[in-house]
Amino acid sequence: MSSQNALDYFVQDDDGAGDLRGKLVDSIQRCLERRDAAYQTRWDKVWSSALCQKYRRSESEDYWLWARAFFDAPIFDLQAIAALVQ
Repeated sequence: MSSQNALDYFVQDDDGAGDLRGKLVDSIQRCLERRDAAYQTRWDKVWSSALCQKYRRSESEDYWLWARAFFDAPIFDLQAIAALVQ
């Protein structure tokens, strides 16, 4: 599965943490999409984070797209990203 739809609706579950991984990915994306007073602050944190950079598609230097690795990321990394953007 490599389409964006597949990434949006299916997550890796070979470690038994698919449900939690899906919830974390959804939470991170929803938080980053929220257009409130902290919108730019959250994105500034993401752009400056070495952890987040590891999960960014490199095709675009001025627009953020999550790479496939983000959707398959270890729970620990997703929890750290979720905490960063809260």
